[in-house]
Amino acid sequence: MAPPDKIVPCLSLTNIEVAPSERRRGHARTTLAALTQYAKDSRQLLMVENVVSEHMHALIGELKGQPLPGNRAGARGCNYWIGPPSARAGWHPQELAV
Repeated sequence: MAPPDKIVPCLSLTNIEVAPSERRRGHARTTLAALTQYAKDSRQLLMVENVVSEHMHALIGELKGQPLPGNRAGARGCNYWIGPPSARAGWHPQELAV
């Protein structure tokens, strides 16, 4: 286990699947915005894993999401982190073990 000064509190969202009839109705945007705000308020990072949809890549970009080390923004299966500077204070994304 990592020492307490090397732990970054985070929320993780993975394997998002939306029924075709529910797509493009604003649910993803609303949900990501709410989770990002919660992460900000609680000084955590939001991890969004295994993103495959072009629409979701774009939404994460709008929220200033960054690909984790070893990932490329926009690539199928990319993993991102989103969070306020206060949550990132003292760590560097390359320190994460993914």
